[in-house]
Amino acid sequence: SILKDKKIIIIGDRDGIPGQAIEECVKTAGGEVVFSSTDVLSELAQVQWIWKIKKGLKNLQKSM
Repeated sequence: SILKDKKIIIIGDRDGIPGQAIEECVKTAGGEVVFSSTDVLSELAQVQWIWKIKKGLKNLQKSM
């Protein structure tokens, strides 16, 4: 499956599709949802969350 063994972060709803529906699709496709939040209302806020997560992942990789 396309998402087999992938860890997925869901931030907000997308194009009118509820985050919970996206989460179920991810699980069906073999992915593991490690974080899901539907409280993000704007695309700008979604981008800001993504940058924070990427920065955190980079810091984590440097410490390993």
